[in-house]
Amino acid sequence: RSVCSGDEVEFLDYVINDLAGRLRDTYGHLEDEIAARTEELRKQYVLDRAILESIQHGVISVDARGVITDVNPATCHLLGFRREELVGKPAGKTLDLRHHRGKFEGSQHPVTRCLTKRKVYRPHPTEHVNILRKDETMMPILLIVTPLLHGTRLLGGILVFQDIREERQIDYMKSEFIS
Repeated sequence: RSVCSGDEVEFLDYVINDLAGRLRDTYGHLEDEIAARTEELRKQYVLDRAILESIQHGVISVDARGVITDVNPATCHLLGFRREELVGKPAGKTLDLRHHRGKFEGSQHPVTRCLTKRKVYRPHPTEHVNILRKDETMMPILLIVTPLLHGTRLLGGILVFQDIREERQIDYMKSEFIS
């Protein structure tokens, strides 16, 4: 106590000191909670990054506008691009996806369709999807594009693709053998 006057000023001084002490305790506790939560988030980020980097499928994330925000190493390996050549570019123009009728363009591009309709895009099983690699070769893929939603808010999307060159080659060989 700093004031000993025995009147309202002393009581006010007591209330202010008590309030200051409680605020100090509360903020000290909040700082500890923030530090603990920050450490949890850091550990989760490291784990998520390790999982993403160890996956052999191509994984590409896009923002709500369809701009590529991240790619995993498998994407770069499979497509022949460096990360810097993909990140920051519009997925609808950068990812040259094709089907048996030609090129996916404009609103028909799987990423654009997924983000516009806010629904998972998965090609029909009979529809063969290919992606043009940097070396101008076509690579047959299995593809799924999933929107990232927070409630009704669109945050972006995730495109996952798998190289199925071997499977297509085996199917072709089976067809040739049968015929």
